[in-house]
This record gives sequence, C-alpha cells and structure tokens, in this order.
Amino acid sequence: MSSVLFVVPVFKEAIRQECNVTLLLATILKGNGIDTGIYRYYEASPDLGFDSFLDNSVNNILSHNPQIVSFYCRGDSYLANIMVAKKLKAIRPEIHIVFGGPQADITARETMNQIPWVDYCCSGEGETTIYPLFKGLLNGEDITYIKGLTYRNTSNEIISNPRPELIENLDELPFIDYTFIPQCTLSKNMETPPKVLMDVGRGCPYNCAYCSTSLFWQRKFRLKSADRIVEEMKRLYDKYGIKKFVFDHDLFTASKKRVFEFCRVLKESGLGLEWSCSSRADTIDKETIEEMASAGMRSIYMGIESGSPRMQKIMHKNLNIEKAMKTIKCLIDNKMRVTTSFIYGYPEETYEDLEETLKVIYSLYKYGNVSIQLHLCSILPGTEYFSKYKKELVWAENFSDITGDFGVEENIDFIREHKELFPFYYEYHNELRSRLNGLNKRIMLFMELYDYLITVDPEKYSDKRIIDLYLDFIDANEHIFKNDTDMVYSEIKQELYYNYISSAYDEDNAQKFKEILTFKIDLQKIKEEGKDTSDVKIYNIDIDAVIKEKKLKDIRKRTSMVYITVVNNKVSCGVQYLD
Repeated sequence: MSSVLFVVPVFKEAIRQECNVTLLLATILKGNGIDTGIYRYYEASPDLGFDSFLDNSVNNILSHNPQIVSFYCRGDSYLANIMVAKKLKAIRPEIHIVFGGPQADITARETMNQIPWVDYCCSGEGETTIYPLFKGLLNGEDITYIKGLTYRNTSNEIISNPRPELIENLDELPFIDYTFIPQCTLSKNMETPPKVLMDVGRGCPYNCAYCSTSLFWQRKFRLKSADRIVEEMKRLYDKYGIKKFVFDHDLFTASKKRVFEFCRVLKESGLGLEWSCSSRADTIDKETIEEMASAGMRSIYMGIESGSPRMQKIMHKNLNIEKAMKTIKCLIDNKMRVTTSFIYGYPEETYEDLEETLKVIYSLYKYGNVSIQLHLCSILPGTEYFSKYKKELVWAENFSDITGDFGVEENIDFIREHKELFPFYYEYHNELRSRLNGLNKRIMLFMELYDYLITVDPEKYSDKRIIDLYLDFIDANEHIFKNDTDMVYSEIKQELYYNYISSAYDEDNAQKFKEILTFKIDLQKIKEEGKDTSDVKIYNIDIDAVIKEKKLKDIRKRTSMVYITVVNNKVSCGVQYLD
C-alpha cells in the first residue's frame, strides 16, 4: 500500500528508462516518513491496445490503495495521463489527482480549466514543495500557500501561485534511493551492464524557438559539483556495478571550467567509468574534447537542427555550421560516438533550406561513426513557435515522431476539443511538410542510396539537388510508401533501390546498376553479421571493376564468380570470370 503513488510514463522495463525526477521526489517523501510507491506504464501491457491499457493501469493503481496519485507529465504521454486520471476519479473521487512535470507546468491553467478531474498542477522544481504539498493533502491542512501550485479555490476559481525559486545548490538534493526501481528490473539489466541516466544538472541558457526548456528552467544553467557527480557515480558502481552513465542535462558543457574540474575529479577517483553527455557544438573545442576523452567520455549528443544558416538565425540556434562540422570531426578523431539531431518542417523552412540540411547530413554520413536523427518539427506549448503560430495551427496530416501517437486514434474528438493542451497534434501546414512526409524515417535509407548514386555515376548526379533526388525516389516507390506504417526498410531495401534505378535509367544501364547494388548490399550484410565466414556468389557484372570503384559507364557486363571471405572483420573478394 502507498499513501502516495507516482505514475510515470515508462513504457519499457529498463534502467535507462527510469525517471530521475520521480525517483528523487519519491526519495524525499520516503525520507519524511510518507509511504510512497511508483507505478510504471509498462505494467499495464500497453502493447495490447489503449483501452486495455487504461483498464489495466487503473486496476493496478487502485491495488495500491493510494490517497494521492501524482502523474509525471510529458507531451508524448499527456493524453494517457489525462485518460487514466479520468477513469481513476470516476471510480475513486476522493483520490487527489496531481499533475507535475514539464507538460503540466506549461499548460497548468489550461489543464485546470479544461480537465475537471485534475485537482492540482505543479509548476517549477518540486523538490522544495513536494513534501509540504503532499503532507498537507494527507492531513487535510491548508496547501493554498505553496509555491508553484495551480488549484481551484472554494469559488471554483483557478489560482496560480508564484513559481518556487530555482534551487541554487543542486548538491543539497538527497541521493536517489534506487530501491524504488524494482529488483527484477535491476536483475534483468545487470545481465548486460546498462547505461544509467543520471541527473547532473539543469537548465540551458539558450532560447531556441522550437524548445520549451528555456521556460521550464528559466534559462538558468546549473550543474552539480564535480565531487557530487563522481560520488553518485561511485555509489551506483559500488552497489550495482554500473560502469556506464548518460548525463541527463541539456547542456553539460556550458562551462569549460566546470567540465575540466569534473574530468580531473573523475580521473583522480581511479574508477575507470564511461559516460556520455549532451552538448552544443559551439561550447566545446579540441582541448575540451581531448580532456573529456581522457576522462572516459565515449559518446556525445548534439542538436544541429538545420544545415541552413538562414534557419539557424530564425530559430535562434545560431550555430556556425562549418565550425560545428569541424567539432564533430574532432570528436570522431578522438574515438567518440557522435549522435546528431536535425529537425525539418519548420514553419519558415524552404526547399533550399532543407537542401542545406541534407548536404550536412550526407557529409556526416560520410564521416562514419555518426548516428543521425531527423525529426519532423513539432509545435510544443510554451515555445516561441507556439506563441507565434497557435492561431494558424491545423490538424496534422502526420504527427511528429517527437510526439508519439499512443491513444490518439481512440481519442481524436477529445484532442480536437482541447487543442491548447495538445498543439503537437497540430501543425503549421505547408507544402514542404506534406511532400516530405516520412523523410525522418527514411533518411538513412536514402542517404545510402544517394551515396551509391554519387559514387557509381557522378556525371549524372553530382550537380543534382539531394531533395529532388529524394522526391524522385519517393515517386518511384509511391505504391509502397502510400501504405507505409510499421514498415521495416531493411527488409525491402533492394526493392526500393531497384524501383528508383528502373525509373532513372534505360533497361541496359538499369540492369548494370542493379547488379552493382546487389554486390555492395551483399557485402554490407556480410560485414554486419560480424563473424568469420566464406561464401560464393554469381553476379552479371565485372566485379573487379566495381571493387576498383570504376564508374558506371566504364563497367561492363560479365559473369563473375566471387569468393567472399571474412576473417577478423576484414572482407576479401576473389573474382573468377565465367565468360
């Protein structure tokens, strides 16, 4: 039984998915003597469908017999939280329903005005207010003075109290009690040492137009001390054997001095731990990268967002793309795994802007050791884009992958009635977004094809826009992509490529190109298997010429028997001609 039950949108049983904010708040309540539990949505088997998920969640929550149910709210799970809360309130109206987290913070008044079954919304950092609020609710005390609280008074008026002050010294926060994570989750994850998400600080000083973080953290950068961060890492290593950490901070590298201090303390600890963080390309240099690498940093996440200088200014990201590319190359040279993030479909974006982004993505593709994410722009509440375009938003033809669509089909009418709560299911509609639907899912598939085209036939493709080639690729596969739902592209890659080649060449050259692609894709598959092997394959093309990277016009048809061997990840090919 739990007097307070936190509900978190964790849909997968994994340590990496755990919500540090909720773990910390639960730790605070437990330390003050309040019986506290955490319920995770994966316990409701969401894969069985939204209606089943609702029933299972409500039954599971009620089995704890809570007096307070507090939901951690993100945009991608806000609909689920609202619907679970509605069903709970219908069955047990005496339960206090509390919403917290970034989505509840940003839409507090709208939520209280439109969702009558939510009793309270909490804004700002809750570590200093969580105990007095929940103690007051449990004991029937006055809670109307608590900062950050939005509530209904006795006249049913909505009152929003001032936000609590930001916590200046994050070292004062207690260490998380990891016994709140189920032992079965810990045991399963210990079989393969996991990466643990660790809260190291808060706040980003920048003000990007598409991002709501600046509102939530008031653009104030804070970082725990180096000693505190290393001590948290040591505790997790000593107790659970955790050796790899993902730092949960929008911009860990904002202060070069603080980064160097952390690296020094971690190296002096002798723990030999690995870690990763998020950064901006213009906040690190060669010296910083080398220092982080020496202290165990093995991967880094960077939001580039657009390759267009014009869009960089419009969305206030203001990155110098040329310098950013040099920084990424330096990271790679220091054996870092780099993940880069891009967004397309901004309200102001043109095809020319997107072409610049695709050029940058292709350059990163050629770098190797770079993971590339591409997301469809989503209009989030609390952002500059929302303030600027909220009156012009229309129901989205396609939802952003940032948003998620769990339960949307079952609750479309509800979402349409509460547009201000769910702007991410709407869009600033333009032709580019419509024509480029699905680009985010197909970007790496297409970059591979584009690389083949440029390599094999540069005379035909070197002067053509990437965006135009992509649109041709889509047209050639329209009959497939029009039914694209949960398609696994790796399973039909050759078919998609062949369809494009057939549309771009005469029959003779198309057949030659298909044979070249077949050979290259076969080699790729063999390499990806990652084991020693040998095989014999027949191709109707001069494979020796392909291996030497001759161009399409210089490669003739020949029957080639190819002996492919892989030893210690090295691939060799022996060619024998049969004609």
